[in-house]
Amino acid sequence: MAKSTFKYCTQRDVKDCYPNISETDNKVVIRNWKVLSGEKYASDNTGVVTALFQDGEHLGSAQADASSVDGNLDWHYSSQWDRLYFHSATDPNELLMEAGEDWATLIDRMIVNCSMELSAMLDARFPRPIPKSFQYAEATDGSDTPEYDYILVRATALLVAHHLLISKDPMSEEAMKLKEEVDSIIERLNDGSLKLGFEVDNTDTSGDIVEVTNTGSMYLMETSGEWYGEAYDRVKIKCVDTGGAYGVAKVTAYYYGSNKIYGSSTSDIIVTGALTDIVNGLSVRFEGKEMAIGDEWHVVLRNFHQQTTNSGVRSIRATHGNRINKLVYRG
Repeated sequence: MAKSTFKYCTQRDVKDCYPNISETDNKVVIRNWKVLSGEKYASDNTGVVTALFQDGEHLGSAQADASSVDGNLDWHYSSQWDRLYFHSATDPNELLMEAGEDWATLIDRMIVNCSMELSAMLDARFPRPIPKSFQYAEATDGSDTPEYDYILVRATALLVAHHLLISKDPMSEEAMKLKEEVDSIIERLNDGSLKLGFEVDNTDTSGDIVEVTNTGSMYLMETSGEWYGEAYDRVKIKCVDTGGAYGVAKVTAYYYGSNKIYGSSTSDIIVTGALTDIVNGLSVRFEGKEMAIGDEWHVVLRNFHQQTTNSGVRSIRATHGNRINKLVYRG
């Protein structure tokens, strides 16, 4: 049977959310070494040992059996006898000997486990796992790389830190605080007060603004209307050859056509400072002094045929159609 390797976050994400995570490793000190013969030692009742450390240094893979422990720093754990064999030129009772697990392997497994746990904690109205979405506009042709919403990344990383902390101290107050934040995130996702990038809300028919390039002093501030174009489109609004102030600057709008995104266009749209019709029910308003040639914004749209997801919160249902200052992500 295949074992899941799915992760919402990375080891670096865990470190970012909880900088002291490396202090939560599961190493256990091995004591009471006795001499078997010469430089060969043994410690009984250690519990399973998958990795052995001497003064913090990983001693490599175990030998195949006890009889193979014949070179310096060789070791073997016998599950049959619950005994750890070790070959050392120095009495291990005088050293810091620890049993544990390779840190990268441990935290990677915890991330997988916590990712699956987080999926299970989310309401049934969410798919499992949560899909990635486009968070930032880095490519002007729309070929950005999808990624998980940071709120999912953070919740998973905090859950990993919580579990590792309580494995060392079940009554850890710090662990409890981390779990409180995770529970708060889950509650807000489930009741709809937090929205993920892949979800559709009542304002998506008027679009989310993506600022791609802006070297001038004019900004796309507001969108309005009911989009009746494609079920999903990403309208590119670009100042191609005429910059300037209101009444002078002109933009071109690129939208779906000829079986491709940005395949159709409408040019010479004058920037007025008022809400201006762009295409297929979308209106936008710019604000500022002057637009520069090359300035570019995208508006991500879904039409009214798509159902709002996870709309259990009244405030989301009541959101006004205009998107004032709704710059949701930036390239």
